[in-house]
Amino acid sequence: MDSIKNISVVKNLQKWVVILGLFASVLSCNKSDETDPKIKFSNYVSVGNSLTAGVSNNGLYNESIKNSYPNLIAQQLKLVGGGDFPLALFAAGQENGTGYLKFKGYNGFVPNIEFESSKTAIMAGSQPPKLNKYVGTNQNLGMPFMKMAEIDDKNIRNFNVFFDRILPVNAASITYLELLNAANPTFFTCWLGNNDVLNYATSGGQRPITDKALFTANLKKLLDILTKNGAKGAVANIGDVTAIPAITLLSTFRPLFSGAKFYIQTKSGIREGTNRDFLLIPQNLNSLDLNGFGAKGTKVSDPWLDSEVLDSDEVMIAQKTTVEFNEILANEAKARNLALMDAYSYLNKLKTGISENGDQVTSAYIAGGIFSLDGAHLTAKGNAFTANEFIKAINTYYKTNIPTLDTKLYKGVVAE
Repeated sequence: MDSIKNISVVKNLQKWVVILGLFASVLSCNKSDETDPKIKFSNYVSVGNSLTAGVSNNGLYNESIKNSYPNLIAQQLKLVGGGDFPLALFAAGQENGTGYLKFKGYNGFVPNIEFESSKTAIMAGSQPPKLNKYVGTNQNLGMPFMKMAEIDDKNIRNFNVFFDRILPVNAASITYLELLNAANPTFFTCWLGNNDVLNYATSGGQRPITDKALFTANLKKLLDILTKNGAKGAVANIGDVTAIPAITLLSTFRPLFSGAKFYIQTKSGIREGTNRDFLLIPQNLNSLDLNGFGAKGTKVSDPWLDSEVLDSDEVMIAQKTTVEFNEILANEAKARNLALMDAYSYLNKLKTGISENGDQVTSAYIAGGIFSLDGAHLTAKGNAFTANEFIKAINTYYKTNIPTLDTKLYKGVVAE
Protein backbone atom coordinates (compact mmCIF):
# COMPACT_ATOMS: atom_id res chain seq x y z
CA MET A 1 0.00 0.00 0.00
CA ASP A 2 2.82 2.42 0.87
CA SER A 3 4.41 1.88 -2.53
CA ILE A 4 1.04 2.49 -4.23
CA LYS A 5 0.64 5.70 -2.21
CA ASN A 6 4.13 6.78 -3.15
CA ILE A 7 3.40 6.14 -6.82
CA SER A 8 0.18 8.19 -6.52
CA VAL A 9 1.99 11.06 -4.79
CA VAL A 10 4.67 11.07 -7.46
CA LYS A 11 2.05 11.12 -10.23
CA ASN A 12 0.21 13.98 -8.53
CA LEU A 13 3.45 15.92 -8.16
CA GLN A 14 4.27 15.34 -11.81
CA LYS A 15 0.79 16.52 -12.78
CA TRP A 16 1.16 19.73 -10.75
CA VAL A 17 4.64 20.33 -12.12
CA VAL A 18 3.24 20.10 -15.65
CA ILE A 19 0.28 22.36 -14.77
CA LEU A 20 2.50 24.91 -13.04
CA GLY A 21 4.93 24.78 -15.92
CA LEU A 22 2.15 25.45 -18.42
CA PHE A 23 0.79 28.25 -16.23
CA ALA A 24 4.23 29.84 -16.02
CA SER A 25 4.62 29.48 -19.77
CA VAL A 26 1.28 31.22 -20.38
CA LEU A 27 2.23 33.99 -18.00
CA SER A 28 5.57 34.38 -19.74
CA CYS A 29 3.94 34.55 -23.17
CA ASN A 30 1.35 37.04 -21.99
CA LYS A 31 3.99 39.24 -20.42
CA SER A 32 5.94 39.50 -23.67
CA ASP A 33 2.78 40.42 -25.59
CA GLU A 34 1.40 42.88 -23.06
CA THR A 35 1.44 46.63 -23.44
CA ASP A 36 4.22 48.21 -21.42
CA PRO A 37 2.52 49.02 -18.06
CA LYS A 38 4.31 52.40 -18.03
CA ILE A 39 2.33 53.55 -21.09
CA LYS A 40 -0.42 55.95 -20.08
CA PHE A 41 -2.24 57.91 -22.76
CA SER A 42 -4.37 60.02 -20.40
CA ASN A 43 -2.40 63.24 -20.99
CA TYR A 44 -0.95 63.22 -24.50
CA VAL A 45 1.11 66.27 -25.52
CA SER A 46 2.66 66.92 -28.94
CA VAL A 47 5.94 68.78 -29.40
CA GLY A 48 7.33 70.16 -32.63
CA ASN A 49 7.21 72.94 -35.19
CA SER A 50 4.79 73.94 -37.97
CA LEU A 51 4.27 70.35 -39.15
CA THR A 52 3.08 69.47 -35.65
CA ALA A 53 0.99 72.63 -35.24
CA GLY A 54 -0.94 71.78 -38.40
CA VAL A 55 0.29 74.44 -40.81
CA SER A 56 -1.02 73.65 -44.29
CA ASN A 57 -1.24 75.62 -47.53
CA ASN A 58 1.16 78.19 -46.08
CA GLY A 59 -1.19 79.03 -43.22
CA LEU A 60 -2.49 77.99 -39.81
CA TYR A 61 -6.29 77.91 -39.57
CA ASN A 62 -8.95 75.91 -37.74
CA GLU A 63 -9.43 73.26 -40.40
CA SER A 64 -5.66 72.66 -40.63
CA ILE A 65 -5.31 72.50 -36.83
CA LYS A 66 -8.10 69.92 -36.57
CA ASN A 67 -6.41 67.85 -39.30
CA SER A 68 -2.95 68.06 -37.68
CA TYR A 69 -1.33 64.66 -37.21
CA PRO A 70 -1.24 65.04 -33.37
CA ASN A 71 -5.02 65.58 -33.27
CA LEU A 72 -5.50 62.52 -35.48
CA ILE A 73 -3.22 60.50 -33.18
CA ALA A 74 -5.19 61.77 -30.15
CA GLN A 75 -8.44 60.55 -31.75
CA GLN A 76 -6.96 57.06 -32.04
CA LEU A 77 -5.51 57.16 -28.51
CA LYS A 78 -9.01 57.80 -27.17
CA LEU A 79 -9.93 54.35 -28.43
CA VAL A 80 -7.36 52.80 -26.06
CA GLY A 81 -7.85 54.94 -22.96
CA GLY A 82 -6.52 58.33 -24.03
CA GLY A 83 -7.94 61.57 -22.69
CA ASP A 84 -9.11 64.79 -24.27
CA PHE A 85 -6.75 66.75 -26.52
CA PRO A 86 -7.69 70.46 -26.44
CA LEU A 87 -6.51 72.60 -29.34
CA ALA A 88 -5.69 76.32 -29.64
CA LEU A 89 -8.38 77.02 -32.22
CA PHE A 90 -9.12 80.50 -33.53
CA ALA A 91 -12.30 82.23 -32.35
CA ALA A 92 -15.53 82.32 -34.33
CA GLY A 93 -15.24 84.78 -37.16
CA GLN A 94 -11.45 84.33 -37.16
CA GLU A 95 -11.39 80.67 -38.15
CA ASN A 96 -9.07 81.28 -41.10
CA GLY A 97 -6.28 82.22 -38.70
CA THR A 98 -3.36 83.54 -40.69
CA GLY A 99 -5.09 83.05 -44.01
CA TYR A 100 -4.04 80.31 -46.42
CA LEU A 101 -3.52 79.34 -50.06
CA LYS A 102 -6.42 77.92 -52.08
CA PHE A 103 -6.24 75.81 -55.23
CA LYS A 104 -8.59 77.04 -57.95
CA GLY A 105 -7.72 74.47 -60.61
CA TYR A 106 -5.32 74.77 -63.56
CA ASN A 107 -4.64 77.32 -66.26
CA GLY A 108 -3.34 74.83 -68.79
CA PHE A 109 -0.84 72.89 -66.69
CA VAL A 110 -0.07 75.83 -64.39
CA PRO A 111 -1.87 75.68 -61.01
CA ASN A 112 -4.12 78.63 -60.23
CA ILE A 113 -3.50 79.53 -56.58
CA GLU A 114 -5.18 82.28 -54.57
CA PHE A 115 -4.84 83.49 -50.98
CA GLU A 116 -7.78 83.37 -48.54
CA SER A 117 -7.58 86.55 -46.48
CA SER A 118 -11.07 86.76 -44.98
CA LYS A 119 -11.98 85.87 -41.36
CA THR A 120 -8.39 85.96 -40.15
CA ALA A 121 -7.13 86.40 -36.58
CA ILE A 122 -4.55 89.05 -37.45
CA MET A 123 -4.78 92.02 -35.07
CA ALA A 124 -5.98 95.12 -36.90
CA GLY A 125 -3.20 97.66 -37.40
CA SER A 126 -0.49 95.52 -35.77
CA GLN A 127 2.99 96.06 -37.21
CA PRO A 128 4.63 93.65 -37.50
CA PRO A 129 1.44 91.55 -37.75
CA LYS A 130 0.31 89.80 -34.57
CA LEU A 131 -2.38 87.22 -33.94
CA ASN A 132 -5.26 87.69 -31.52
CA LYS A 133 -4.61 85.95 -28.22
CA TYR A 134 -5.76 82.42 -27.49
CA VAL A 135 -7.07 81.78 -23.97
CA GLY A 136 -7.55 78.21 -22.81
CA THR A 137 -5.83 74.86 -22.53
CA ASN A 138 -3.86 73.45 -25.44
CA GLN A 139 -2.00 70.17 -25.74
CA ASN A 140 -0.79 70.51 -29.31
CA LEU A 141 2.37 72.47 -28.51
CA GLY A 142 3.69 72.41 -32.06
CA MET A 143 5.07 75.89 -32.69
CA PRO A 144 5.54 77.15 -36.25
CA PHE A 145 9.08 78.40 -37.01
CA MET A 146 10.46 76.61 -33.91
CA LYS A 147 14.01 75.28 -34.11
CA MET A 148 15.84 73.07 -31.63
CA ALA A 149 18.27 75.98 -31.27
CA GLU A 150 15.50 78.25 -29.93
CA ILE A 151 13.79 76.17 -27.24
CA ASP A 152 15.72 77.85 -24.40
CA ASP A 153 15.44 81.42 -25.75
CA LYS A 154 13.52 83.81 -23.46
CA ASN A 155 13.03 86.30 -26.28
CA ILE A 156 11.10 83.87 -28.44
CA ARG A 157 7.74 85.60 -28.03
CA ASN A 158 9.28 88.73 -29.55
CA PHE A 159 9.94 87.06 -32.91
CA ASN A 160 7.47 84.16 -32.99
CA VAL A 161 3.85 85.36 -33.29
CA PHE A 162 2.53 81.84 -32.71
CA PHE A 163 4.32 81.51 -29.38
CA ASP A 164 3.21 85.01 -28.37
CA ARG A 165 -0.40 84.13 -29.24
CA ILE A 166 -0.71 81.49 -26.51
CA LEU A 167 0.92 83.59 -23.75
CA PRO A 168 -1.12 86.00 -21.62
CA VAL A 169 -0.63 89.70 -22.44
CA ASN A 170 1.14 90.57 -19.19
CA ALA A 171 2.83 87.21 -18.58
CA ALA A 172 6.56 87.11 -18.03
CA SER A 173 8.51 85.91 -21.05
CA ILE A 174 9.11 82.20 -20.85
CA THR A 175 10.99 79.72 -22.98
CA TYR A 176 9.53 76.84 -24.98
CA LEU A 177 11.20 74.48 -22.50
CA GLU A 178 9.42 76.18 -19.62
CA LEU A 179 6.12 75.82 -21.47
CA LEU A 180 6.78 72.09 -21.88
CA ASN A 181 7.86 71.78 -18.25
CA ALA A 182 4.37 72.84 -17.17
CA ALA A 183 2.64 70.39 -19.54
CA ASN A 184 3.44 67.21 -17.53
CA PRO A 185 2.54 64.68 -20.24
CA THR A 186 1.99 61.02 -19.57
CA PHE A 187 2.74 60.38 -23.24
CA PHE A 188 4.18 62.58 -26.00
CA THR A 189 5.27 62.75 -29.60
CA CYS A 190 8.21 64.95 -30.57
CA TRP A 191 9.08 65.99 -34.11
CA LEU A 192 11.49 68.89 -33.78
CA GLY A 193 14.75 69.71 -35.56
CA ASN A 194 13.60 69.95 -39.19
CA ASN A 195 13.92 73.74 -39.27
CA ASP A 196 17.48 73.59 -37.95
CA VAL A 197 18.43 72.27 -41.40
CA LEU A 198 15.48 73.33 -43.57
CA ASN A 199 15.94 77.06 -42.88
CA TYR A 200 19.41 76.74 -44.40
CA ALA A 201 18.04 74.88 -47.43
CA THR A 202 15.07 77.15 -48.20
CA SER A 203 17.26 80.25 -47.95
CA GLY A 204 19.76 78.91 -50.46
CA GLY A 205 22.35 78.53 -47.72
CA GLN A 206 21.93 82.11 -46.45
CA ARG A 207 20.68 81.17 -42.97
CA PRO A 208 22.98 79.04 -40.81
CA ILE A 209 22.50 75.42 -39.80
CA THR A 210 22.24 74.92 -36.05
CA ASP A 211 25.51 74.04 -34.35
CA LYS A 212 25.72 70.30 -33.65
CA ALA A 213 26.72 70.78 -30.00
CA LEU A 214 23.80 73.16 -29.38
CA PHE A 215 21.39 70.78 -31.13
CA THR A 216 22.57 67.92 -28.89
CA ALA A 217 22.47 69.92 -25.66
CA ASN A 218 18.98 71.29 -26.32
CA LEU A 219 17.62 67.91 -27.36
CA LYS A 220 18.86 66.42 -24.08
CA LYS A 221 17.14 69.22 -22.12
CA LEU A 222 13.95 68.76 -24.11
CA LEU A 223 13.70 65.00 -23.62
CA ASP A 224 14.72 65.23 -19.97
CA ILE A 225 11.81 67.59 -19.31
CA LEU A 226 9.31 65.50 -21.27
CA THR A 227 10.31 62.29 -19.44
CA LYS A 228 10.83 63.80 -15.96
CA ASN A 229 7.73 62.07 -14.53
CA GLY A 230 8.28 58.80 -16.36
CA ALA A 231 6.36 59.70 -19.52
CA LYS A 232 6.98 57.62 -22.60
CA GLY A 233 6.65 58.73 -26.18
CA ALA A 234 7.83 58.70 -29.77
CA VAL A 235 10.57 60.84 -31.30
CA ALA A 236 10.67 61.47 -35.04
CA ASN A 237 13.86 62.15 -36.95
CA ILE A 238 14.46 64.65 -39.78
CA GLY A 239 13.66 64.22 -43.47
CA ASP A 240 16.05 64.74 -46.38
CA VAL A 241 15.62 68.28 -47.73
CA THR A 242 15.30 66.89 -51.27
CA ALA A 243 12.20 64.90 -50.23
CA ILE A 244 9.85 67.90 -50.31
CA PRO A 245 8.39 69.77 -53.32
CA ALA A 246 9.33 73.15 -51.83
CA ILE A 247 12.92 72.26 -52.74
CA THR A 248 12.45 70.19 -55.90
CA LEU A 249 9.36 71.59 -57.63
CA LEU A 250 10.75 74.45 -59.75
CA SER A 251 13.66 72.34 -60.97
CA THR A 252 11.13 69.71 -62.05
CA PHE A 253 8.93 72.26 -63.81
CA ARG A 254 11.69 74.23 -65.53
CA PRO A 255 12.22 71.95 -68.56
CA LEU A 256 8.51 72.41 -69.36
CA PHE A 257 9.11 76.15 -69.78
CA SER A 258 12.53 76.20 -71.40
CA GLY A 259 15.13 73.72 -72.58
CA ALA A 260 17.84 76.38 -72.53
CA LYS A 261 20.83 76.27 -70.23
CA PHE A 262 20.47 78.20 -67.00
CA TYR A 263 23.08 79.82 -64.78
CA ILE A 264 23.28 80.15 -61.01
CA GLN A 265 25.22 82.31 -58.61
CA THR A 266 26.97 80.18 -55.99
CA LYS A 267 29.30 81.12 -53.16
CA SER A 268 32.12 80.10 -55.48
CA GLY A 269 30.92 82.15 -58.44
CA ILE A 270 28.57 81.88 -61.42
CA ARG A 271 28.28 78.55 -63.21
CA GLU A 272 25.89 76.53 -65.34
CA GLY A 273 23.10 74.85 -63.37
CA THR A 274 22.72 71.06 -63.24
CA ASN A 275 20.02 68.63 -62.16
CA ARG A 276 21.71 68.52 -58.74
CA ASP A 277 20.98 72.23 -58.18
CA PHE A 278 17.50 73.13 -56.94
CA LEU A 279 15.68 76.35 -57.84
CA LEU A 280 13.70 77.48 -54.80
CA ILE A 281 10.05 78.49 -54.50
CA PRO A 282 9.89 82.07 -53.17
CA GLN A 283 8.47 82.46 -49.67
CA ASN A 284 5.74 84.61 -51.17
CA LEU A 285 4.25 82.36 -53.84
CA ASN A 286 2.40 85.32 -55.34
CA SER A 287 5.80 86.77 -56.35
CA LEU A 288 6.55 83.77 -58.57
CA ASP A 289 6.41 85.03 -62.17
CA LEU A 290 5.66 81.92 -64.18
CA ASN A 291 5.55 83.89 -67.43
CA GLY A 292 9.19 84.91 -67.05
CA PHE A 293 10.26 81.70 -65.34
CA GLY A 294 11.61 79.93 -68.44
CA ALA A 295 13.84 82.85 -69.41
CA LYS A 296 15.13 83.54 -65.89
CA GLY A 297 18.83 82.85 -65.45
CA THR A 298 19.47 81.91 -69.08
CA LYS A 299 22.20 84.55 -69.35
CA VAL A 300 25.53 84.40 -67.51
CA SER A 301 25.11 88.11 -66.85
CA ASP A 302 21.73 87.54 -65.12
CA PRO A 303 21.91 84.27 -63.16
CA TRP A 304 19.60 82.88 -60.52
CA LEU A 305 20.76 84.49 -57.28
CA ASP A 306 22.56 82.51 -54.60
CA SER A 307 19.57 82.94 -52.27
CA GLU A 308 17.24 81.53 -54.96
CA VAL A 309 19.12 78.27 -55.42
CA LEU A 310 20.13 75.37 -53.22
CA ASP A 311 23.21 74.33 -55.16
CA SER A 312 24.74 70.87 -55.14
CA ASP A 313 27.40 71.77 -52.56
CA GLU A 314 24.72 73.13 -50.23
CA VAL A 315 22.60 70.01 -50.77
CA MET A 316 25.52 67.88 -49.59
CA ILE A 317 25.99 70.05 -46.50
CA ALA A 318 22.28 69.80 -45.62
CA GLN A 319 22.19 66.04 -46.19
CA LYS A 320 25.34 65.40 -44.15
CA THR A 321 23.97 67.45 -41.25
CA THR A 322 20.63 65.66 -41.42
CA VAL A 323 22.35 62.29 -41.06
CA GLU A 324 24.34 63.59 -38.08
CA PHE A 325 21.27 65.08 -36.37
CA ASN A 326 19.30 61.88 -36.96
CA GLU A 327 22.03 59.84 -35.28
CA ILE A 328 21.80 62.16 -32.26
CA LEU A 329 18.00 61.86 -32.19
CA ALA A 330 18.17 58.06 -32.38
CA ASN A 331 20.77 57.82 -29.61
CA GLU A 332 18.88 60.10 -27.25
CA ALA A 333 15.59 58.29 -27.89
CA LYS A 334 17.25 54.92 -27.27
CA ALA A 335 18.86 56.16 -24.03
CA ARG A 336 15.37 56.96 -22.66
CA ASN A 337 13.57 53.89 -24.06
CA LEU A 338 11.48 55.97 -26.45
CA ALA A 339 10.04 54.87 -29.79
CA LEU A 340 11.60 56.30 -32.94
CA MET A 341 9.48 57.29 -35.95
CA ASP A 342 11.76 57.13 -38.98
CA ALA A 343 10.49 60.19 -40.86
CA TYR A 344 13.65 60.19 -42.97
CA SER A 345 12.81 56.82 -44.55
CA TYR A 346 9.09 57.59 -44.68
CA LEU A 347 9.55 60.84 -46.64
CA ASN A 348 12.09 59.28 -48.99
CA LYS A 349 9.68 56.43 -49.78
CA LEU A 350 7.15 59.03 -50.85
CA LYS A 351 9.38 59.93 -53.78
CA THR A 352 8.29 56.70 -55.47
CA GLY A 353 5.02 56.29 -53.59
CA ILE A 354 3.40 54.61 -50.60
CA SER A 355 0.25 52.50 -50.69
CA GLU A 356 -1.92 51.88 -47.63
CA ASN A 357 -5.24 50.04 -47.79
CA GLY A 358 -5.47 50.84 -51.49
CA ASP A 359 -4.68 54.52 -50.98
CA GLN A 360 -1.69 55.53 -53.12
CA VAL A 361 0.26 58.74 -52.43
CA THR A 362 3.54 60.29 -53.55
CA SER A 363 5.49 63.46 -52.87
CA ALA A 364 4.44 64.94 -56.26
CA TYR A 365 3.14 68.49 -56.01
CA ILE A 366 -0.69 68.64 -55.79
CA ALA A 367 -1.28 65.28 -57.54
CA GLY A 368 0.67 63.30 -54.94
CA GLY A 369 -1.83 63.99 -52.16
CA ILE A 370 0.64 64.32 -49.28
CA PHE A 371 1.99 67.86 -49.53
CA SER A 372 -0.14 70.99 -49.47
CA LEU A 373 0.17 73.99 -51.79
CA ASP A 374 3.23 75.38 -49.98
CA GLY A 375 5.18 72.25 -50.91
CA ALA A 376 6.52 71.72 -47.38
CA HIS A 377 3.53 71.12 -45.09
CA LEU A 378 0.96 68.36 -45.15
CA THR A 379 -2.58 67.99 -46.45
CA ALA A 380 -5.24 66.30 -44.32
CA LYS A 381 -4.36 63.05 -46.10
CA GLY A 382 -0.67 63.70 -45.51
CA ASN A 383 -1.36 64.16 -41.81
CA ALA A 384 -3.35 60.90 -41.72
CA PHE A 385 -0.47 58.97 -43.30
CA THR A 386 1.99 60.64 -40.90
CA ALA A 387 -0.20 59.88 -37.87
CA ASN A 388 -0.22 56.24 -38.95
CA GLU A 389 3.58 56.22 -39.18
CA PHE A 390 3.74 57.42 -35.57
CA ILE A 391 1.10 54.91 -34.46
CA LYS A 392 2.92 52.00 -36.14
CA ALA A 393 6.20 53.03 -34.50
CA ILE A 394 4.50 53.26 -31.09
CA ASN A 395 2.71 49.93 -31.49
CA THR A 396 5.90 48.17 -32.57
CA TYR A 397 8.05 49.58 -29.77
CA TYR A 398 5.61 49.46 -26.86
CA LYS A 399 3.48 46.50 -28.01
CA THR A 400 0.36 48.63 -27.95
CA ASN A 401 -2.69 48.14 -30.15
CA ILE A 402 -3.62 51.67 -31.22
CA PRO A 403 -5.82 51.45 -34.34
CA THR A 404 -4.51 53.17 -37.43
CA LEU A 405 -6.55 55.65 -39.47
CA ASP A 406 -8.34 54.95 -42.73
CA THR A 407 -6.40 57.40 -44.89
CA LYS A 408 -9.01 57.23 -47.66
CA LEU A 409 -11.30 59.35 -45.46
CA TYR A 410 -8.91 62.33 -45.69
CA LYS A 411 -8.38 64.70 -48.61
CA GLY A 412 -5.28 65.81 -50.44
CA VAL A 413 -5.23 69.08 -52.43
CA VAL A 414 -8.74 69.76 -53.69
CA ALA A 415 -9.83 72.54 -56.06
CA GLU A 416 -12.26 75.00 -54.46
